[in-house]
Amino acid sequence: MYQIAVVEDDAADRERLVTLLRQQCGAAAHITVLDPGFEPETCALTPDILFLDVLLGTQSGILIAETANKLWPRCQVIFVTGRLEYAPDLYQARHLCLLSKARLEELLPGALQRAFTALDADDAPLLAVSQKNGEVIIPQKDILYVERRLRISYIHSVLRTVTTGRRLDELAAELQPGRFALCHNSFLVNLAQVRRLQRSQVQLTGGVVLPVSRSQFGPFREALGRHIGIDLARHSASPLAQADSQPDDR
Repeated sequence: MYQIAVVEDDAADRERLVTLLRQQCGAAAHITVLDPGFEPETCALTPDILFLDVLLGTQSGILIAETANKLWPRCQVIFVTGRLEYAPDLYQARHLCLLSKARLEELLPGALQRAFTALDADDAPLLAVSQKNGEVIIPQKDILYVERRLRISYIHSVLRTVTTGRRLDELAAELQPGRFALCHNSFLVNLAQVRRLQRSQVQLTGGVVLPVSRSQFGPFREALGRHIGIDLARHSASPLAQADSQPDDR
């Protein structure tokens, strides 16, 4: 049984979300409502899925999500909001997607299915990379990005960097569809590791900053939007579209 936690300070919105979750999940999940002032560090529950309003009175759902990411790495965080202008700030915390309250009935079933799929496939898939002394096996979810430089591809993961002569397109063919995208001709990025996107650069987990080329900005933004479940092009006035200096394509 999945453990689902809901953190919402508006009573009507909270009741609506819980009712929809019970209709969708039935006996497959236990649903718990947590107080908006709760602290993940002292919470007795370890949720599999955490629904968070972006704004919780004077509390920030984003800050709660950041702490939840550290304490519950397996937990799938789903933000819920009635104010989509806050969407660019959500990159500060790892999350599955953002749901608009205006379209909750429409979007919730798909978000739940994605969360269940992610939980069931938490340890898979893997990427095998041939080395002189054997195969190195890397969990794809741990890959930050892949860099192509001087005919060598550098696979940067959370724990180590592995090199291979295989091209980016060859590696991309073995990676999860929809999870990786080019931000530049020389960089293939794990979209789940993105924390902030601007026109000329993208910031990843751990503070890694990579260039975003002119030609790849649009396709990369679209791929990122599909991954997190929101149309980022609608937020052109946000930090996602700040006119930074543009790097040349390579």
